Amino acid sequence: MKFEPDTLASAHEQMAIVKAQSTGGFFTNYFRQEMVGPQILTAATARSVLLANDEHDFFRLYFFTNDLADLEQILRDVDFPGDVVASYLTKAADENIAAFQQS
Repeated sequence: MKFEPDTLASAHEQMAIVKAQSTGGFFTNYFRQEMVGPQILTAATARSVLLANDEHDFFRLYFFTNDLADLEQILRDVDFPGDVVASYLTKAADENIAAFQQS
């Protein structure tokens, strides 16, 4: 799977579809942060969206999913566009997001 050039509006639409299909909630590290870089790339399945924003000499990675197994698979399968930085901040330990940490 490859990242493809996209628009932020299109990424938001994809995230809305994933959210609408969710029966058990969703997981994300994207809260409509400002996109610093000029290039937005996405890779998506029916249950997960990855968004990469080109920030100078690296890409910042965001995810939105309603299926943690799917997130783990897409993170393993995707061809990253270069150096990638990702974070997932929580107030307490979150056992559910081990897929993100492992991938």
